[in-house]
Amino acid sequence: MDNRWAGGQPRWAGRVSTSGFIDDVRLMAERLLSEVGESRYLKEWGHPFPMRELQALH
Repeated sequence: MDNRWAGGQPRWAGRVSTSGFIDDVRLMAERLLSEVGESRYLKEWGHPFPMRELQALH
């Protein structure tokens, strides 16, 4: 099997708490929603904004 990552250089290594990761993902999704809105999201991505998933991150 060909390893497409062979020779790659790591840019960051460390640990992130699960809660911190979830908070960051939630904040990014909320910012995207506020910037583009549900209708533009649907138009540009071809499916509805994942509102239920966003709510689950709370």
